[in-house]
Amino acid sequence: MKENKLIAEFMDVNLIEGQLGDYHTSWDWLMPVVSKCRVESNPQDSHWEGIYFTLEDCDIKETYKAVVEFIKQLDKESCKDNKLIADFMGVDYVDIDTYLESNKELQYHTSWDWLMSVVEKINLLDDYRYTFLIASMDTQIVDNITNDVIVEVSCKHSVDELIKSVYEAVVEFIKQFNKES
Repeated sequence: MKENKLIAEFMDVNLIEGQLGDYHTSWDWLMPVVSKCRVESNPQDSHWEGIYFTLEDCDIKETYKAVVEFIKQLDKESCKDNKLIADFMGVDYVDIDTYLESNKELQYHTSWDWLMSVVEKINLLDDYRYTFLIASMDTQIVDNITNDVIVEVSCKHSVDELIKSVYEAVVEFIKQFNKES
């Protein structure tokens, strides 16, 4: 089942060739995925609700379908936001498409190496107009001219989500920056 492979990738699980996991038949396999989906969800999307409502019915088949749909939607959003970041970084779309032919995805949302180059660019914009602050549980971007916090994202559950917080702040900053430009 290709959906089990999708879930295994989402969970960063390396399954043995031919072994696909029992996500579709076992709550023991599926519930950790549901938990990660909850952590990965954000208040602006309604994708978590699909999983939430299937849990009320205790229907593993429907919960499994909702989890798969959630992961697919999350992948689409990450792809769109990663392309937004790549554009901000000045990466040529031909280069992006060439990279994606041999790689699964741009890695701004999963790699500190990729993400910190964006943070550095934001800090250097307009002769250090912005300060990007990364703390243990939240991320802020401050406009040094007005001293206003223009972006603030907090980790919802744990410090382990810090990369997600920084990524969300970067995406929000770029969206605001592009509106003003």
